[in-house]
Amino acid sequence: MSHFQESIRYLFDVKYVNAVYKYVFHRRLNWLHPKRYTDKIHVFKISAVTEKLSRYVDKFAVREHVSSTLGDEYLIPLYGVFNTVEEMDFEKLPKSFVLKATHGSGWNIICPDKDKLDWSQVKEKLDGWLKTNFYDHTRERQYKSIVPRIVCEKLLFENEDGLTEYKIHCFGGKPFCIRVQAGRLKRIRKSFYDLEWNQMDLNYLHTPPTPPAPVDKPKHLKKMLELAEKLAKPFPYVRVDLYNIAGKIYFSELTFTPNNGQDRFDPDFYDEVFGSMIDLEAWNSFSG
Repeated sequence: MSHFQESIRYLFDVKYVNAVYKYVFHRRLNWLHPKRYTDKIHVFKISAVTEKLSRYVDKFAVREHVSSTLGDEYLIPLYGVFNTVEEMDFEKLPKSFVLKATHGSGWNIICPDKDKLDWSQVKEKLDGWLKTNFYDHTRERQYKSIVPRIVCEKLLFENEDGLTEYKIHCFGGKPFCIRVQAGRLKRIRKSFYDLEWNQMDLNYLHTPPTPPAPVDKPKHLKKMLELAEKLAKPFPYVRVDLYNIAGKIYFSELTFTPNNGQDRFDPDFYDEVFGSMIDLEAWNSFSG
C-alpha cells in the first residue's frame, strides 16, 4: 500500500471513529490531548503501532507468546487449527469442544455435545467469519492482517453457571485491577476488584444494567497476578484474561482495546483514572 493510500485509509478511520465515539459517549473525541481512557483507546486503535500487535491477538499465534513466557501448562489443550471449514473432519472431533476464529473477538462456538450440533449451520457461520476482516467492522488495526483460521480447543467446565473470566488490567506491565465476569449462562455477575480482592466502587454502564455482585476470591490469586505481569511486561497497556478452575489457571486472551474502547465507566471519573495510567508515547518504542 502506498503512502497516499495509507493516508486516505487513516482519514477514513478517523471519520469513522469520530462518528462512533460521538454516538456512544455523546461528546467529541480529544485527538490532540487525550486524557480519558476511552479517548486514548480510540486514538491508539487506529495508530500504526497497533498493527504490530497482530500476533498477540491472533487466537493461535498468541499461544507461542504464552508458551515461551509461562510454559505450555497454562494453554488450553488444542485439538486442531484449520484454514478452511473443509479441512475439519467433524467425525474426528471430540464430543465437546470450542471453535474460535483466530482473527476476531467474540467469534466463538461452544459445543457441549456435538451430536446435538447443527453442523450445516456451524459451517455457514464459520465460512462467514473466514471471509470477514474484523478490522472493517471495528477499525481495530491489530486484527487487519491476521490470517483467518479456526482453532478447536478443549471445552473447559467450571460449573453450570459457566466459566468465570478474570480480566486483569495491566499498565506499564503491572496489574492494577481485575474485572470479573461470572455466571454467564445463568445469573451473570460483573464486578471490579483491586489486587487484594476488595470489591471496587466501579462498574461499566450497560443496557440492560448489570449491577455489581460479589464473586468468590479465586484460588492462587497471587499466582494469577504474577502470570499476568509476565505476559504484560512488553506492553504499556494490556488486559490479560485468565480462567481459574479449582486453582488450575488457563490463559484466555490478550486484549489491547477492550470492547473496542466503548465501555462507559460508572462513576465517570474512572475514565480519567485509567487514562492517566496509559502512556501513548511509550508505544513508540514498541518493536513487536
